[in-house]
Amino acid sequence: MVKVNWTKFVWIKDALPKHCFIGWLVMHGRLLTRDRLKRMGITMDDTCILCDSAPESHAHLFFACIFSQKCLQLLSQTLGCHLPTVGWTAWWLSQSFRSQVQKRSVAAHLLSLIHAIWWCRNRCRLEGYLPRPETVLAHVVHGIKL
Repeated sequence: MVKVNWTKFVWIKDALPKHCFIGWLVMHGRLLTRDRLKRMGITMDDTCILCDSAPESHAHLFFACIFSQKCLQLLSQTLGCHLPTVGWTAWWLSQSFRSQVQKRSVAAHLLSLIHAIWWCRNRCRLEGYLPRPETVLAHVVHGIKL
């Protein structure tokens, strides 16, 4: 297994601190996803609330969920680069970004998207409302521009 220093990916000056923090929790598998809540005996249902087709884990929620994949696809189009839904370690290590600014920009957008997906998941769970992926992307891009 390839060891990656995710610190340089997560803690960047171009991202909001709350995006960095959520990204750090995701990289360490520490968010209370439904699979973790089920193991703790807090809930009986571990089904992903965004797609209703698989158990909600970090890997599923942020990379394999149909909703998240659509968001990643839209972000890929916006950034003009291919963002994978699997194999993040190999992809990040293989990237030859034109500059550190471009590398930080891609990381900031991804961290913002991770935060937005977590926000959507919680909003859907608590309020029963799931925004469209296009709305999520607009929120991500707007947050980065600020």
